[in-house]
Amino acid sequence: MVRRRLESRVLRLGVVVAVSALLTAPLRAWGDAACQGDCNGDGRVTIAEVITVVNMNFGILSTSTCPNGTRRPGEIDNVDVVCALRSALFTTCESCPP
Repeated sequence: MVRRRLESRVLRLGVVVAVSALLTAPLRAWGDAACQGDCNGDGRVTIAEVITVVNMNFGILSTSTCPNGTRRPGEIDNVDVVCALRSALFTTCESCPP
């Protein structure tokens, strides 16, 4: 019970830190259309698209909602969320593993 509460608090803290970083950083990545987290294929990753990827990771949205939000079709994990966040913060999409 205590462990579950701690994990929940750590997860919430991680989301707060990620959103704070997004709000203080440039709001787009200048990658190609296949950039990790680029849900609409316009070549940039916005805060809304990162939130979509986070919701996919929590199981709130289907992985088909954002095909570029995952490295493997139909599967998503925390690495996908980090990659989408990196795509939004930095100007390159090359830092995400295949």
